[in-house]
Amino acid sequence: MPATYSFKEDLVWLRLEGTYTTDDLRQTVTDALADPDLPAAPKFLMDVTQSGSLTKRSANDVKSMAAFFAANAGALGDRLAILAVKGGLSYGLMRMASVHAEFHDLETEVFDDREAAITWLYQRCKHPGVIEPTST
Repeated sequence: MPATYSFKEDLVWLRLEGTYTTDDLRQTVTDALADPDLPAAPKFLMDVTQSGSLTKRSANDVKSMAAFFAANAGALGDRLAILAVKGGLSYGLMRMASVHAEFHDLETEVFDDREAAITWLYQRCKHPGVIEPTST
């Protein structure tokens, strides 16, 4: 299936690979949120690095999906990290989606490094866009 999810502890990894529709993505997110194994305090990472569909989406499709994610912000833990290939059209589209989602109160960031994305998900923010350092 081109739009899938998996759990690793409290990380929910949404993987978008190959060809899929926006309805496929909506259904996958809906299924993940309804899964009885969904962690109590989930951290969502959406990986579009292998997406074959994203670059075929219109700006309206991207904004619509951003609004869908924002409408589910509370269930997503109020944060969404997006993993995309830097420098490509997918990265730019995800930056646009990030801005739109933030406008609707879902804190979103786009990364090209998986570990950086996961680290960001586990950091707490005092103010949108300002990440507090974690203590060691």
